[in-house]
Amino acid sequence: MGLAAALLGGTPGRLAAQLTQQEALAAAFPPPATIARRTAFLSDADLEAVRAVAGPDAPVEQAVVTYYVAERE
Repeated sequence: MGLAAALLGGTPGRLAAQLTQQEALAAAFPPPATIARRTAFLSDADLEAVRAVAGPDAPVEQAVVTYYVAERE
């Protein structure tokens, strides 16, 4: 267990769960990266392709997918 986790009485996984979405994005893509939220609208063919890659144990039902793009200079 890390020092911060020990001092706060939690585990590292528990601390990570307490991050806001913005904090998590900033940790994954630190400045000077710019982060943009995007939305993809999958066609029926796209959904079938995702299902084929995901496999039977990962059901894919959503045709609207939100994702983030981080860019640096």
